[in-house]
Amino acid sequence: EFQGLEAVFSKDPELAIMKGLAWFAQDGAEFRFRGGSLLGRAFPTCTPEFAAALAELLKVGGDKEAEFSLALLDNYLGSTSIDGVLKELVSRFSHDDRIMGGVRTLINSPGAGAPSGELGLANAWQVKKESLARWLTDERPVVAAFAERHMAELDRMILEERRRIELEREIRERTRHEDESGHDHGYRPKPF
Repeated sequence: EFQGLEAVFSKDPELAIMKGLAWFAQDGAEFRFRGGSLLGRAFPTCTPEFAAALAELLKVGGDKEAEFSLALLDNYLGSTSIDGVLKELVSRFSHDDRIMGGVRTLINSPGAGAPSGELGLANAWQVKKESLARWLTDERPVVAAFAERHMAELDRMILEERRRIELEREIRERTRHEDESGHDHGYRPKPF
């Protein structure tokens, strides 16, 4: 029943956001699958105009607008185009653990174009850390402080992920050597 709305919304980010916020207020739990999905199709990339309109909403809004923004930004996982909106969330809601958890989740999410392979997640987090370096120059001290803390957290996550990968490699290598040397690891097939 919403066919054609994407074209209308894509020309008017403020209208799209206001309508999306109304849908979110009616049913926040289903928003991502309905209104959020529609807005994601209207704005397949987070355009500067769309991000600016969302940031303006956050400047005057409260918790509902913050939750709406987090739900909407799920459409743009892995994109730095949402950084302005995330900075606004940090600036306004740094005291709210739930909202800040949502911000961290969005930052940490590698997105569709993330590196793959064994070290894919660690490499994606490294890229995220590098993009956060630009946040350090934000004129709002709370944003720069958040970036500094989160960069340190990403360093820990990267280190843990690399250690996990090394451990898995070592286990695979040991298992391969044991299999080649004829050890059966105590396994006996059950008789029929």
